[in-house]
Amino acid sequence: MDRHVSTLSREKNRGTVQQMDTNRKWYEKYYPDAGVRVYEEHRQNSGCPSVRPKASAFLAFAEEKILKDKWSPDVVVGYARKCPEWQGCYIPCAKTKSATIGVY
Repeated sequence: MDRHVSTLSREKNRGTVQQMDTNRKWYEKYYPDAGVRVYEEHRQNSGCPSVRPKASAFLAFAEEKILKDKWSPDVVVGYARKCPEWQGCYIPCAKTKSATIGVY
């Protein structure tokens, strides 16, 4: 099949479902569609979590400062880290902030 044994094993585990026969005995059967569905569900849940929910207040503040006051993302992050009103709030690093607004 030109695939590594581990790849085939993972696919078999993903696509194997338990079913009950007419005698009420459990058995396992492999369905390729089930394997694809499980793979796609896991794929959607993979990756880094978004910073937006944790930093929504800061992002609104940063958007205002960048658009209206023409501050750079580095200045906004540096200001927020030194300002007492932002202590205890999640403040992303300047690179993350720049990536969320599309600078990098």
